[in-house]
Amino acid sequence: MYSHSAADDFSIQRASSTTSQNSAYALSIGSSLSSKNDPAEPLSPVSPISSTSTGSTVYNHPLARRPHPHMSLMLPHDFSIEALEMIDHLGYDDEDDKGLIANEINFRRREQLVKQIHQSERQYNAHLKLILTKFMKPLVDNKGQADLTTTRNRMICTEREIGCLFGNMLDILSLQRRTLRHLEERLRIWGPTQILSDIFQSWIQSIHLYEAYFENYRLAITTYEQLRQFPAFRKFMDTVHLDPSLEGATLPSLLQLPASCPSRYAQLISKLVEHTSPLHPDYAHLTQCRQDMLLILDRVKHMLQAMDNMDQVVLAHHAIVGAPFNIKLHRQLIHCQQPIPGEPRTIILFSDMIVFCRQSKKSPHQLQYKNHIEMVHMARVALLPDENNAIQITAFNHDRDIAPTIHVMRTTNPQDWIQWLQRAIYLVNPEAEHPSSPKPEHARKQSSASETCRTALTVEEKLMM
Repeated sequence: MYSHSAADDFSIQRASSTTSQNSAYALSIGSSLSSKNDPAEPLSPVSPISSTSTGSTVYNHPLARRPHPHMSLMLPHDFSIEALEMIDHLGYDDEDDKGLIANEINFRRREQLVKQIHQSERQYNAHLKLILTKFMKPLVDNKGQADLTTTRNRMICTEREIGCLFGNMLDILSLQRRTLRHLEERLRIWGPTQILSDIFQSWIQSIHLYEAYFENYRLAITTYEQLRQFPAFRKFMDTVHLDPSLEGATLPSLLQLPASCPSRYAQLISKLVEHTSPLHPDYAHLTQCRQDMLLILDRVKHMLQAMDNMDQVVLAHHAIVGAPFNIKLHRQLIHCQQPIPGEPRTIILFSDMIVFCRQSKKSPHQLQYKNHIEMVHMARVALLPDENNAIQITAFNHDRDIAPTIHVMRTTNPQDWIQWLQRAIYLVNPEAEHPSSPKPEHARKQSSASETCRTALTVEEKLMM
């Protein structure tokens, strides 16, 4: 224990080395200070000290800490309630700090979202590249190697068929490669104020490339299904589809990918706007991009519906076994009725025919073809008065039938079926009365045989009525 001397005053000098010479400072406590304190209050313990040759004192205790060389005065710590309350109000709950933390979190979320956009764009480009490298380029090379004497059985497909099959896929691939390259350039110099709206605006200005692709999709799928009938094309496709790099994908499934691109961009841009501060320099332009994408989705909605309907037509044809007809360009699926009590058949209504099938005994996913009626041969559709939920269809084929044939089908919604059949009849026979706008006989226009052959766009527009 340290015992101070009997003198009235004592001093403690602490050495600190800032240069080669020792400098010291002293803290003196006079007798006047001790006299003011309560005599009963004990003195604070003092660490052991020792004198040096220069007359200064240093700490001998191993835990002793030397003061900072620039400190000129050592004051005791104040842990009073008033001092602690003052510390609590030194700005630790400042609203500006909260805003900085929120901005940092928002910035990190925005950066993570941009990385997700980049990753999805890389995957999309990789799948589009598979169309080029695995299907389109080999078909073009095969066509170039074939000579003029090559027979159709040896040639996989012609140049015209390649054009129908892939449409403007090269333009789509070029656009997406440019978009991916711009995203990668922005990520390399990424910062809190980095903008992305110009990349999306450039893509929006090229939406006409996607619209042209959507218009050609029905022709592409029809061409593919027709080419599958030729052994050379079928063998080529079956071989390529076994490629491990495709991961089970087929050419039709890859051709469907561009249909999801506009909606994917609309969702990503909306999320980007949500994680962008209104004070960000790119906020206003991103908001405009989101509005433009919503307008684009509304504009291409009927095209996407037509593409989806074409996929359903293909699935229906693949399910029917033994059908004497193939897929046609303008054919659309209107309704499919599963077997019900009193009607064991599956009835499929296309835009140009109605097909009757039964469940196949070999596979639950297949339908056995039984009969079909083409709309051009339908003369009359009516409800049977004596039977509930029964529809009578009168058909007559001038080239084959001597007398009209009558078909009866039962359904749980006969009124809907009547409207569907009348609409389908009107599509293939414009002289027939349209169910939504009946006209008197003298007001109907006489159409020639050429007017019955409608383009795909005309048929689709009428079906949307």
